Amino acid sequence: MKKLVVASILAGALAVSVYGQGTVVFNNNSATVVTYSDEAKATLGTADIGPKGASFFVELYYAPDGATPGAEAMRGGQMGPAATFSTLSAGRFTGGNRTTPSTTPGGQPAYFQVRVWEAAYGATYEAAIGAQGARPAIAGSSPIFRISTGDPSTGGAATPITSTGGLSAGFGITPVPEPSVFALGLLGLGGLFLLRRRS
Repeated sequence: MKKLVVASILAGALAVSVYGQGTVVFNNNSATVVTYSDEAKATLGTADIGPKGASFFVELYYAPDGATPGAEAMRGGQMGPAATFSTLSAGRFTGGNRTTPSTTPGGQPAYFQVRVWEAAYGATYEAAIGAQGARPAIAGSSPIFRISTGDPSTGGAATPITSTGGLSAGFGITPVPEPSVFALGLLGLGGLFLLRRRS
């Protein structure tokens, strides 16, 4: 009997914690499509305006409210799993409802960003932009935006990421630039400096 009571309390606490978190709808619309740059179109040999189907992943990144985060602060904040694009409408994705971590209670604001990358280059955006292949991966990200989340504990609907203040326009994806010769030279000099310090 005691085990049943403890299990019921734990189940209730879990339900409260899930319902206490914010929710958003991870979909875009015709005003917020993801588009290919001219360079991406040439690289892929396509006339489509943006990705279709499962050849590209799209993922929602999250950071709790506070100081405006930079791109690095969003790293590791995936609200996965990654979604794919519509096979009928180029640049459109439907990732469904997503729940924030417990650091954002329902109805409270948080920061979000949409990131897109070629699926063949890795399971994550970070893997894709760091991948070495026959050519650079095609990838890109939206600006970081701040919106208030939905509050399921009060019966509130999930907030669309395209709501006021959210993802308000489409964004382009392009081949990831390769490191410049200057940057590679600096890396080499840094390596030589470290080797010299060890001896």
